[in-house]
Amino acid sequence: MVDLSTEIQQVFYLSQIPRECEKPESKKAPSEERKEQIKRALHLFKSSREYEKLKSKRTPSEERKEQITQALAKMTALCRLPHNFPSSVGFKRFMNIVEPEYGCPSSYTVVKRLQRAEDEVKCKVQQQLETCEFVALDTDCWISPPQDNHVNINVHVINEEWAPQTLNLCTEEFRRIHTVENLADGLEVVAMQWDLYGKVSCIVSGNAENMLRAVNFSVEFTVTCAAHSISPGCAERLGQEGAEGAQEGEENCLTLPGLRCRFERS
Repeated sequence: MVDLSTEIQQVFYLSQIPRECEKPESKKAPSEERKEQIKRALHLFKSSREYEKLKSKRTPSEERKEQITQALAKMTALCRLPHNFPSSVGFKRFMNIVEPEYGCPSSYTVVKRLQRAEDEVKCKVQQQLETCEFVALDTDCWISPPQDNHVNINVHVINEEWAPQTLNLCTEEFRRIHTVENLADGLEVVAMQWDLYGKVSCIVSGNAENMLRAVNFSVEFTVTCAAHSISPGCAERLGQEGAEGAQEGEENCLTLPGLRCRFERS
């Protein structure tokens, strides 16, 4: 009678021997009896606890797979990667080294996880705003290179630990013209979505005429952008001194150790 435990050990140790270390006679085709012994040993090994332990170590659990997928979705958002990045060849090769048994998710799966994470963050922000008696907003509009209008609205609060905190409420495409009425309506919609009526004490905005008039519709107290206020004075001063004076001033700034100066038109 064949001792199957001994056969299992033989199969295991033989699998660990490098091909170049095998003896020439070991390359001969095994007999039918030997093949049957190996099959029986492998079948017994696969039904053993040791095999289940090895299999569990190689194959990640469903919980582990979900953790990887959620972490991947968060990385996509934080690093501003395209949602089809997990489907790329390079990422698949990377995961084949890190977790060979993990199947890379499709772009649809990543988008669903991002939407779920967005809902969770919105819920946390909403809960925090409910505890605030007063808040301040800042808003700005701009046009991207493809001529798309965008609007951004941030809320500033003092949290329970008496520390200032800034939360983004809205950064999206603004499909309407930047008129006073449209901008004011956009602010009211955001205030309604986040239940901020009666809580906004101040709004900080750019110095554009349409933006100033739009925020005046919402609150009594407004603050203009300091950079927009300083920019015209700097531009006028640089224009008076001329190109030569501006170049000389820039050279003087660059000669100072550890200081680098650059002026851009706002």
